Formats: sequence, C-alpha cells, structure tokens
Amino acid sequence: MTTRRRALLAIVLVVLSLIAACGIPKDSHPRLIAEEPEGFNTSTQPTIGVGGLEVHVYLIDGQADPLKLAARKRPTTQQPGPLEAVAALLLGLTKDDDVQGYQTKIPQGTQLRDDSKVDGKLVTIDLSSEISTISAQNAVQAYAQLVYTATQYPSGPSQVQFLTEGKPINAQTDAATKSVVGRSDYRSLAPKS
Repeated sequence: MTTRRRALLAIVLVVLSLIAACGIPKDSHPRLIAEEPEGFNTSTQPTIGVGGLEVHVYLIDGQADPLKLAARKRPTTQQPGPLEAVAALLLGLTKDDDVQGYQTKIPQGTQLRDDSKVDGKLVTIDLSSEISTISAQNAVQAYAQLVYTATQYPSGPSQVQFLTEGKPINAQTDAATKSVVGRSDYRSLAPKS
C-alpha cells in the first residue's frame, strides 16, 4: 500500500469514527432526549378531546324563544366532575358556540376559586369578584348556567351554594333570591328535551 493510500484510509477511518461518535447511543431503555417546548404539540390529532374526557357546560340558546339552556360539550384533561365542568363553563364561548348563537350571561373574567368544593349533594361554588358585576336582567340566566353545569351528574350534587371571594351570597332564581339553589329554581330556562 502506498503512502498516499494509507493517508486516505486513515482520513476515512477518522471521519467514520467522528460520525459514529456523534450518533445517539443505544440504550437498554427509552430516555427523554429533549423537553418539548410549552405549547408545542407533536400530535397529528386535534387537541380537542385529548384523552377522550369531556364535560357538559350549559349555555343560553340564543335561537330559542323563549330563551332556554342548552348543553354543549367541552374537552377536559381532568376527571370530569362538577367543579371541572364549572371551570370549563367559565372559560366562555368557543367560536363554534358564537357562530351557532349560543350565549353566556356570566361576566367575562369570572373565575372559580380554590375553596370551591363538593360535599355530598351540595356543591359550594366560590367565584371571583367579577360575578358581582352581573346585571340584574342577566342574573337568573347566569346562575341557571352555573347550577345546571354543576348538577349534571346523576350521582353528584343536586344543590348549589354560591360564595364570592369566600363570602356567602344569595343567587337570583325565577322567583326570589336564595342561599341554596337547585335546578327546580330555574324551570323557566330548563333545556328543551
């Protein structure tokens, strides 16, 4: 072998060694190579319905005369339950809801506070102060949305108590204001069967 061939062979071996050193080593088990950036979705499927979990939220059917509540599906990553459903309701309308004429009477920015809880047949919904900006004409509809959304589970709560920033409040119903309410207090808005 000539000197030139030996030099060329040595260069090829060095290049191959470098290429092999740059590869991903074999492992006996999978490992994370890099973290996925926040908000980055590698799925080819839409993010709606991830995990197949969903809750119903109750919106005002703006096409109904008189106005009625209507159930709309929302995806959730949490185990479905009364408080998860209320949290989904407070996120507001989707573009599809808006196009189809659904409305919400709950003031924008209203949030579910951490001390909300379910205790047997009673769910306590503690809302941020934005709920107190509700107009008198929208109060019955807003509270009806919250009550129907929180009481949608047959083995779950059937009564709702409201708090604002930790302080008990009375909810406007079809007939009066009450400290504890249920679906029967909003018969005028009951969804169409």
